[in-house]
Amino acid sequence: MAASPHPNYYLTAKGVSPSGGSYDLLFHYLNDTASVGYHWEYNACNGNGFAALIKTTIVAKNLTMTVAGKTYSNVIQTRLDLAYDLLGSPMDMGNYNYFIAKGVGIIKVRSDLNMMGVPIIQTSSDLIDYSIK
Repeated sequence: MAASPHPNYYLTAKGVSPSGGSYDLLFHYLNDTASVGYHWEYNACNGNGFAALIKTTIVAKNLTMTVAGKTYSNVIQTRLDLAYDLLGSPMDMGNYNYFIAKGVGIIKVRSDLNMMGVPIIQTSSDLIDYSIK
């Protein structure tokens, strides 16, 4: 990928968890100029009243993958490991894997969330169609 004038990409998520707690998270899911293996850590706001900590890692670049019957090339995979700061100690809450195709954007997101190591939800969201204007 050629260097982008704005190499950083973000998403926000706000809502209420199944337990009734609110969350307001910032996902810095991609720096498209970073090399495979590069990672960064940051405070991603809060979830259920606790500070959310995320470590994002560039897992792979130049992948080819098929999503919803369409094949995409030049795909970057990033992994966001989510933890909450519970009384000064980070507790792992799972991860999100983003797959981003050059010129398209996010084509797939997989999440594996847990509570104290016990899986609570696994999801996969796939891009079905898109239009670039």
